[in-house]
Amino acid sequence: MPGFLDGGKVDKRPIQLQIQNAGSSQSTMDNTILRSCSVVGTCLHSTFLSCHISGECAPFVKTSPIWGQIEPLEVFQKVPQEPHFLPLQQFVPELREGMAIGLMVTYASLVESVKKSCIKDDIDLFQRKMSALAHLAENGFDVKSLQHSLSKLVQIKLEHTQHLGDLGKLKELLPGKESAVSQKCALLDEKEGTIFELEQRLEYLRGEAEQIARETRDEDAELCRLKVDVNMAQEVCGGDEMQFRSTLAELRSRLQLSD
Repeated sequence: MPGFLDGGKVDKRPIQLQIQNAGSSQSTMDNTILRSCSVVGTCLHSTFLSCHISGECAPFVKTSPIWGQIEPLEVFQKVPQEPHFLPLQQFVPELREGMAIGLMVTYASLVESVKKSCIKDDIDLFQRKMSALAHLAENGFDVKSLQHSLSKLVQIKLEHTQHLGDLGKLKELLPGKESAVSQKCALLDEKEGTIFELEQRLEYLRGEAEQIARETRDEDAELCRLKVDVNMAQEVCGGDEMQFRSTLAELRSRLQLSD
């Protein structure tokens, strides 16, 4: 479906303006469709497409047997959709039904993809899903619930990424502090041994040892504080993951979809 799902050029004007422009340039085609509706005595009716939408004739008539495979899908039974596909009027009639089918399949795939989101997914993947949902909304799909849940997941993802960065920085400080404590302890042992061997230097060495002991306690206290910070950061990251899973569970419950 060029122009919709593969990054092609898409008309970003308001849908109403697109409808007006499309109506002026394709009046002959629209009249043909209207005459076709008149011949059969009624317009095409289904869960997903009706002949008249907001005073405008539907962009196409459903003829493909693929609709019979798409419409019964669980996602459309649980959350019925009524897309108008009005932006498709800017394309030639021969392309519209195929592009509409592609949008239906895209919606079903996006629901499944969002449902299976992982907090470790790249942020670009979340942003692409948001962009795709916005495009589906332009075609009349009801994606507000999905957009709300996905926005919440994105926010949690961003916060989790920041927390992971903070945790990494804290962990980087641990080896240096542990090494400093180890060095101080070794030096303390050496000096205390010298005290026992050299009584004449006892007072001098004892004072030096006490100084080193104070430094050791300071370093050890700082190490303890650092470990507490690391533990707190780990708890925050764990909370992120629990909140992420809870949000997914809430989405699944709201959509009433199976895993």
